[in-house]
Amino acid sequence: MTPNFVDSNARSHSAFWIADGLRAGLAQFAGPTKVALIMSCNGTTELLDEQGLLLDLAKKDIRSVEKMLNGDILPASLLSSNNILAVLEEFEYDSKERQYWLIKTTADVRPQQIVEDWTKEAARFLHTSLCSESHLYSATIPSSVALSDYGVHIIGSYISQIYRNQNVQVLYPQITNALQDCAKISQAVEEGARPSGTLAFLDFSKHKPAEMFAQFDQPISLAEYKRITKVLQCVKSGGSLISDYNYIVAISRVADDKAMTVKFEHGIGIVNCLGETICKIVDGKFRCADVQDIFDLTKRYLDAAVAEECILCIQTILETARTRRHGCTVVVDLESSAQVINGERLKTPFLAGDEQVKKIVENMGTVDGAVHIDQKGQIHGFGCLLDGSMSNNEDRSRGARYNSALRFSQARAASFLFVVSSDGPLTIFKAGQAIYSDPFSTVDEYRLPERGAYLRDAAQWLEGAEKEINLPGWLKP
Repeated sequence: MTPNFVDSNARSHSAFWIADGLRAGLAQFAGPTKVALIMSCNGTTELLDEQGLLLDLAKKDIRSVEKMLNGDILPASLLSSNNILAVLEEFEYDSKERQYWLIKTTADVRPQQIVEDWTKEAARFLHTSLCSESHLYSATIPSSVALSDYGVHIIGSYISQIYRNQNVQVLYPQITNALQDCAKISQAVEEGARPSGTLAFLDFSKHKPAEMFAQFDQPISLAEYKRITKVLQCVKSGGSLISDYNYIVAISRVADDKAMTVKFEHGIGIVNCLGETICKIVDGKFRCADVQDIFDLTKRYLDAAVAEECILCIQTILETARTRRHGCTVVVDLESSAQVINGERLKTPFLAGDEQVKKIVENMGTVDGAVHIDQKGQIHGFGCLLDGSMSNNEDRSRGARYNSALRFSQARAASFLFVVSSDGPLTIFKAGQAIYSDPFSTVDEYRLPERGAYLRDAAQWLEGAEKEINLPGWLKP
C-alpha cells in the first residue's frame, strides 16, 4: 500500500502530533527540545519546522539546507557545530517514503543512541498512520501520547541490546518492568527518607549470580516499593540487594559486573549496565545522565576570577544540597573587600579545610538563607537574607529562593549566585541574568497549541526562508 499523500490536512495532522509526541517525550528526558521533519513521497517534499530549527540552520548555511530539501543529507560538521542529531528513515513501497528528522535537545545526551531509537520509533508511528487512511485521525493522537511517555521502553530496549552484544539474552520486558518498578521506588518515602542504596538485577537462568552472603527466606516483590526503600538502608553504604527481575532475593557485598544496577541516593537513581551509565531516575521520571556537574560549571564561570579553594567550597555546599535534596544558595563575592550581607555573619572568615570543618560547611547550606563566600573561598556568613528591587526577569513559576537570588544579583553585579532547588536543578545568576539554567529547570517554550496546517511545501518554505534571511540577489539559488 502506498502512503496517503493526497489529503494535506490529514498529513499535517499526523505529522504534527507525532512530532509533538516525540518532542514532549524528549523534553522530559533531556530538557526542552526542538524537532524538525522533512518528509518526501511521490515527488512531494514537505517540512515541519514549528520551532524554527531548520530556519536557524538555513541562516548559517542556506546552500546545505537547499541540497537537503532536494534529497541530500546535511554535512556532519554543520550538525555537530549546532548540536543537532539527524535521523534518516526510508520506507520502500511502489515509491519511496523518506523521513529526515532533526533533533536538538537542551542537554547533551549520552548515550546518543537513545535519542536516535526514540526518533526512529516516531518515524515508524508516522509511517503507519500515513498507511492507515481510514484510521488516521483516531490513531495519530494515541501514538503521540505513547511517544511522549516512551522513555522507559527505549531505555529498556537499549539495555537489552547491550546484553545481546555480549551474548547475554535478557528479555526486554524483564528490563522494562524492573525499570518501571525502580521509578516507583524513587518516589517512595519511608520514615521521612527517600531510598538510598543499590539494586542489582540478574537473570539467574543466564549466568551464575554474584556472591550472595545473605538470602531472604521470603523474597520481596519488586512491587513492594516502601518495603524495598526500608531494606535498601542495609546497603546504602556499600553492597547491593540482588534481584532476579521479579523479587529481591539476597544481599551481596558487591554488585555483579554483569548486572544492571540502579544506585539510589536520596531518591535519585543512576542506571548502569556493564559499566555504562544509561540514565537517571528522578521522582519517577527518566532523565539523561550527562548533565554537567557543579564542579565543571563553577570552573567554567569562575576559574579566572577565584582561587581553587573557592570552587571546591561551592562544590562541597551545592553537591551536598543536591544529594540531600534541599534548596540552597551560595553568594560568591568578587569584591576586593567582601560586602556586608545580613544574616549569621562571622567575625573571622574561615576556609573549609579539614573534613570535620567541611561537614560543618555542608550543614550551613541547610540553614534557611544563603551562604556567603569570597573569591578566596573563605566563608563570611550563612543564613544570609538576600534583598533587591523587583526585576523584569523574575519567574513566578519558580520559588522565592530563585527570584530573591535574581534580585540580589541585579543589585550587586560583582557577585555570582549559585542556586540549587530542592529537586536538584542548578541556576547561576550574574548581574540580574540567569547565565546558566539546568535543562530541567528551563520552561518548555517549544510546546505549541494546535492550530492550522503544519506541513509546508519545501519550495515555498525555502523561498520564505531566503526572504527572512535577506540574501543578496546574487547569492540566491
